[in-house]
Amino acid sequence: MNLRMIKRSLIVGTALLLHFSIQAGTTNTSAGDAASAGASANSTITNAAAIVDGHVIPMEDVALKCLRENRAFIVGQMIQVYVLDRECQKRGITVAAAEMDKYIAQWRTNLAPATLEDTLKKSHVTMAQARDDVRIEIEKPLLVADQIKLLPMVHCRELVVTFGSSRSESNALAMATDFRRQIAEGADFDAMVARHSEGGNKSGDMGLLYDHVLSSVDAPVLAAALALKQGEISPPIKASDGYHLIKADSTHDHHPPTEDALYADAARRHQGMFEIPQAIAALTDQSKITFAEDSDLVPGKPLPEAAAVVDGHLIPMKDVLDKCLAMYGTKLTHILVQNYVVDRECEKRGITVKESEIDERVEALRKQCAPMTLEEGMKIHHTTMAGLRYDFRQEIERTQLVIDQVKPPHMVHVRIILVKADAVSQSDVERADRDAKARITAIQEQLKAGKRFEDLAVQYCVSDDPSKSGDMGVVFPNNPDLDTDIVNAATTMKKGEISSTPIKTYNGYALLQAISDSDNHPGDEDAAYARALSGYRSLVAQRLVSQTIGGLIKKSNVVYFVHS
Repeated sequence: MNLRMIKRSLIVGTALLLHFSIQAGTTNTSAGDAASAGASANSTITNAAAIVDGHVIPMEDVALKCLRENRAFIVGQMIQVYVLDRECQKRGITVAAAEMDKYIAQWRTNLAPATLEDTLKKSHVTMAQARDDVRIEIEKPLLVADQIKLLPMVHCRELVVTFGSSRSESNALAMATDFRRQIAEGADFDAMVARHSEGGNKSGDMGLLYDHVLSSVDAPVLAAALALKQGEISPPIKASDGYHLIKADSTHDHHPPTEDALYADAARRHQGMFEIPQAIAALTDQSKITFAEDSDLVPGKPLPEAAAVVDGHLIPMKDVLDKCLAMYGTKLTHILVQNYVVDRECEKRGITVKESEIDERVEALRKQCAPMTLEEGMKIHHTTMAGLRYDFRQEIERTQLVIDQVKPPHMVHVRIILVKADAVSQSDVERADRDAKARITAIQEQLKAGKRFEDLAVQYCVSDDPSKSGDMGVVFPNNPDLDTDIVNAATTMKKGEISSTPIKTYNGYALLQAISDSDNHPGDEDAAYARALSGYRSLVAQRLVSQTIGGLIKKSNVVYFVHS
C-alpha cells in the first residue's frame, strides 16, 4: 500500500460495486443481544466473533477482513491528524480548554433531545476522543488563518412576505413594496420585522452572508444581500418562499467593534474550509510515509506493530484495528455468518457452482473495470483472486438457494415501432410531443389499411435499433433495462396481437406486436425464452435472498460477540 493507493481506495469504481455489493449485507437480520462487544485486538483476535450451531467464526477472520477492507480510510485519517498536530505544535498553535467546552456545549444543543453521551456511546466514541476531535476541528482553521483571502461579507436581517395557497404572488409583492415605503418614510425596520415578517427566524437575523455560504438562502436573495452597503435596504427580492426585504446591518469593512469576533470567526471557520484540505494534503505529501501491506496480514501470525510510519512516527496497527472493529466489526461478522449458513445450506441441498460460471463473472468484471485492470481493482479493494472467486461463488449460491421459488412468468417476444419526440430545447417539448403523436397515429392508419407491422417497423426503426427491424427480443416482467410502460403492455399480450393504442414512453410513442409468447412459440426460440427466464429468475431471486438467509439464521443458534 502507498499514499496514492489510500487516496484511490476512497473512490469506489462502478464495476467493482457489482462485486462488493454482496459484502454490504443482504439481510436486515439483527445480530441480536449478544455477550459483549469485541474489545482490543490483542485480547480478542483469537476468540470467536460469533458461533453458529457450534461452528466458530474466528475473531481473527473478522479482524483481518476489517483491516484489509477498511484500514486505508482510517490510516489516512490518522495520518492527517498527526501531520496537523505536528504542524500546529511547530507553529505554536494551541487550543484552550474553554474553546473546546464552548464547541461541545453547542454540540449538545444541536443534538437535543438526544444526549451527547448516548450519541457517543452509539458511535463507540469516548468523551476524551470527542474532545480530541473537537480540538482538531478548531486547529484546522487556525492552521490556514494566514492563507485566507477575505471574501466580502455582510450581516443582514430580512422581512419576508410569503405567497402561496393563502396569498397570491402579486399581493405579496404589493405588501412588500408598501412595507419598504413605510421604512423609507421612517418606520423602524426591527419593529416592522417583528410585526410583519413571515420568515422562519422571527428576529429576521440572516447571520453573515458571503459567496458560497452553506445555508438555505436562495441565490437571488444572497446576490441582493452581497450588493448592499451598510444601512441599505433592498427592493423586494423574489425567492422560493416569498418576497424578501433585506437590510445590511454591517459589512466586513464597516462593522462595529462588537462584531469583530463574529467576522473573524466566519473568516476562520467558514472561508477557511476551502483552504484546509489543500493545506493538510500538502503537509501529507511533504512527509515520508510507509505502509503495512496486505501481505503483512497473515492468519495465525502477529499483526505488524505499525499500520504506517510517518517520518519515523508510528501509526499503531492496534489503534487502527480497534477503530476498524468499532466501525465495521458488526457488519463484517454478520456477513461471515451469512456466508457460513449459505455454504452449509447449499451443501445440504447438493447445490454446487461450476468453475465455468465463476469464470464468466470474473471475465465480465474484467471488461467492466477497463481501462483499469482487474488486478489493479482488486489491489485497491484489498482482495485477491481467491477472495473474488469466493464472493462470486456466494452470489451464485444465494441465487440458487431461492431460484426454485420463482415461478415462470408470461413472457413475450416483441417487435416495436417507436416514434421519438425529439425536442431541441425545453420550450420545444410540447411541439415535439404533438408531432410524435401525429406520426404514430398516421402509422396506425397504415396498419388499418393493411400494411404489415414488420414492414413498418423496418421503415420506422430508430437509429439505435441494432436489429434495424424493431425486434426487442423476449420481454419479461419488471425488466429494469426497458421502459416500464412498454414492459407492462408487452407482458399482457399474446402471440399475434398488436397494441390497440399507442404507448406513451419517456421519449415518444410506441406500438407493439407480439411475435410469440412463452406459451406459444416455435422451437427455434426456446433458447431465447430460456435466457429471458434466467434473467427474470435472477432478478426476482435478489428480492428473495434477504428473506431466505434471514430465515436460515433464525433457525440457527447464533451467538454474536461483536455487536453495535
